[in-house]
Formats: sequence, structure tokens, C-alpha cells
Amino acid sequence: MFKKSDFIGTRTEEIDKYYTFIKEIGHGSYGHVFRCQNISTGNVYACKKFDKQLIKNKTRLKTEINLLRATDHPNIIKLYETFEDKQYIYLIMEECNGGELFQRLALNAKNNKLYTEKDAAKLMKQILGAVNYLHHHGICHRDLKPENILLSSMSDNFQLKLIDFGLSKVLKTMNGTMKGEVGTVYYMAPEVLKGKYNIKCDVWSCGVILYIMLCGNPPFYSKDEKTLKEKICNFEYDFNHPAFNKVSEDAKDLIRSIFVDSKRRPNISDILNTSWVKENAPNAGSDYLNIDWQKIIKYSKLNLVQKSVINYRAFHMNANESQKFIEMFKSIDENNDGVLTFDEIKNGMQNCKFNFEIKENDLIKIFNDMDTDKNGLINYTEFIAALMDYEKNIKKEHLIECFQNYDEDRSGKIDFNEFCKILRPQNEEEKKELKILYDQFDDNGDGEIDIDEFIQGFKKM
Repeated sequence: MFKKSDFIGTRTEEIDKYYTFIKEIGHGSYGHVFRCQNISTGNVYACKKFDKQLIKNKTRLKTEINLLRATDHPNIIKLYETFEDKQYIYLIMEECNGGELFQRLALNAKNNKLYTEKDAAKLMKQILGAVNYLHHHGICHRDLKPENILLSSMSDNFQLKLIDFGLSKVLKTMNGTMKGEVGTVYYMAPEVLKGKYNIKCDVWSCGVILYIMLCGNPPFYSKDEKTLKEKICNFEYDFNHPAFNKVSEDAKDLIRSIFVDSKRRPNISDILNTSWVKENAPNAGSDYLNIDWQKIIKYSKLNLVQKSVINYRAFHMNANESQKFIEMFKSIDENNDGVLTFDEIKNGMQNCKFNFEIKENDLIKIFNDMDTDKNGLINYTEFIAALMDYEKNIKKEHLIECFQNYDEDRSGKIDFNEFCKILRPQNEEEKKELKILYDQFDDNGDGEIDIDEFIQGFKKM
């Protein structure tokens, strides 16, 4: 079956054939970031452009690309496709025009407009949710800081997006240990400075971010790096900043629980379940949003090709388009791990009143029909796809873009082998069923599907 990473193209062609560069929006030692527009669809993205001659650590870039391909969470930046020519590597990514969380925090501190506790809890829940998702998949970020968290937009209803996985580590076990002083000192846990640590180093960094949100200053500070490291290792922080006079003991207790030895430090799941996070978060508890489960039932009856196209469109939705789905997803993600189990889907549906009875076997079938990558869980993209009003949200330009993704050899036609690479039949029986679907698209019977046949075939289904 298909999965989200199948929608991320890898091209060795000239990027100018597909994208127009609008303007530069950032740069660093690695290269430049541009605002770009897809020529076929008109959609706008961010493009990270790396000069291969200047890449100091190719392993780090490879790690980042691989993890962006694998992750699927509303608070983790999306990678849509990559290009590589003789001189450059290009990453086409989700555009986040709200800037860095660091910039927003710095501006708030300068204007004496710190986040309220409720604001901080709402934002921290997004950050913690993304990190919890990573940890459940055996990934330690290792460089969590406000500079590596982007705001999806300038509006007040923005989503946070975690970026920069170049220093991340994939662990063989949840209890796996790491070595090396990696990250940014202000956000480093003491055990990182000592050279041996585990996944809880990310928890410490989250605590530093929370502290800064509440008072505008870091908990551990010194202009001298040696002194700074000593303060971190000795847990030398306080709540003497005037802003903490208005902060509850619940919030302070949470920070106190984080700034301790790693053996006593809670994990991310523990923090997400603290009363401070849950009571201040907008979608906490059993308050299920108005989810149209009828759409999910309708989606479950579609064929594999239709679902693939809808998932492709769902994956390419921007933050504004997907905002309502994010809130729905989080309202039924009871343990905040970034994926939905059968029980969570079942509980969500039981909180919705139908004019007919849904039996357990029907629920199992609906769940399995939503689970297009067949991993036993519903990820973020699969959830959006099942709830999307695809008749309104999938237009001709989206079908063209999806067709180009299917057309691996760029011939302008899709043969059956390319069809199978995307839709991944698991056995000969599924392959035969897929061939029947393929033939329904191949209107002229020449053994290949062109763009017109693809568009018309989808509309007929």
C-alpha cells in the first residue's frame, strides 16, 4: 500500500522547469532559502538551496532529508520534493511566513508582552506533541530551541513547525544512549555536556523553551561559556524574574521537574499529561470537536487510486487549509503521540451521534480503509484525507501535480509498473485488482495512461 513518503519526489532535473524563484527570504553558511512557485499549480513553497561545494557535513543533510521524508505530524515541517543538479541540492518545503519562534519571543520580551500561561501551554502542547511523536518513533532531535521552531503564518491562529533535523539521531531502542556534545549550549542538558545521554535531553530543552516563554530570559545564562556550562551542570536557576510573580506554582513545578538529573526527569508523555498542560490546552480532555464521521465512512468506500490522489492532496495542504483538521486530530489523539489508534478512532466516533448503528466489524473495516500504509495506525495525512471534502478540494491542477508524481520516468505517461510503485500491491490478488483499476483509466487501451486519461478517470470514479 502507499505511504506519505511516496508523495515526496526525488528529481535529477533542472528545477527551473518546475519552479519559479520569487525572492530570497533567508541565507546561511549552508546556502539560501527562497520563496518559490510551482509553475503547474501556482502553489507557493519555501526552497532551501544548498551549494554542494559548501556543504561541510553531507551526512547531516542526508539525515535531515531522510527524517523529513519519514515524519508526518502537524507540527513538523513538511518536505514536498527534492532536486539535485551538478552544483546544487534543492529542498521544496512547506512555507512558514510567520518567522522563528525565537524572533516572536524576542519581540514579546522587548515590548514587555510575554505570553500568558494559557498561551504558553497552548504553544508548548504543540512543541511537546511533535517531540513526543519523534520519541515514539525512536528519534531524538538534539537541537530543540526557538530558532528551530517556525510559525506557520503571521496570524494569531498560527501553528508551530519543528525544523532542522540535521543533528537528530535515530535510536535502536527508546533507552538507547548517545555520545558527543551536540546542540546549542543554552538549551543543552547537563548530561549532554558530560558526554553521555539519552532521549530525555530533548525534555530538558523543552523546559528551557518553556522558561523563556514565561519570562523572556533563559534559565541558565552567562557570557562566559565555561561558567554557563557550570550553571547548567549545577542546576543553578531561579524564579526571581518579576514575570514569575504572575506564574502559577503548577508551571513552576513543571519546570522544577524538568531541571533535574535525567534519571528523575519525566518523559515527554508524562509532561503532556500534567494538569498544567492539559488544563490550559485548547483541545484537552474529552471535548471532541464536530468531526464529520460520515465523510470518513464515505472515504472508506473509495478505491485505492482515489484514496492515493486524496492522500496526495491532503499531504500538500498548507497550514491554513489544514488548520481545522489539526484541531480535530488533536482532539481525539488522547495520548498526544501524533498517531491515532483504533481505540482513539472508536472513542471519537462513539462521541458522535449517528442515525444508524455502527457495529464493531464496520469500525474495524473503516479503520483499515483509512490506514493506507497498513502500519496499524492512522497518521496525520491519512486522517485529513479521510475527512477532506475531496470533491471541492481536488482541482485539475492538483490532479496534474499528482500525475507528475506518479510519472517516475517523466515520460508524460504512466505505465503499470509506475502505478504499482506508488500503490504497492501486497500480493498477486491485489495486483490483479489494481490492474482492473488501471485499465479503467487507460481509456484508449494503449497500455499507458496520459494526463487527460488520468484526470477523466479520476472524475468518473
